[in-house]
Amino acid sequence: MQVPEEFKAFVSLFDLDLHDRTPDERELIAFALKHTPDADKQIVKAYLDKLLGGDYGDAELLKIWLDAGPALSVPNQSELRQLLQMVRQAMS
Repeated sequence: MQVPEEFKAFVSLFDLDLHDRTPDERELIAFALKHTPDADKQIVKAYLDKLLGGDYGDAELLKIWLDAGPALSVPNQSELRQLLQMVRQAMS
C-alpha cells in the first residue's frame, strides 16, 4: 500500500523529545494536528478511515506506521491502533 506523503509528514510530528516532555497522547495528537495544514488533515483523515476500517490487522498497522518514519515508537501493536483511533476521533 502506498502511504500518502501527508500521512508521513503527520507521523513525523510525533516527536520522541516532545513525548518525553509531554507523555499524554492527547497533547501529542493536538500538537500534530496544530502543525498539519487543513488540506493535509483531510488526506490523513481519509487514510486513517481506510486503515481503521477493519481490513488491516495490528501487525499491518505497525508496518505502515514504521514505514511512515515516525520519531516515536509505540510499545505494542494494539497501543498503536488505540493511538490511531484517538487521532481519528480528534479529527472529527
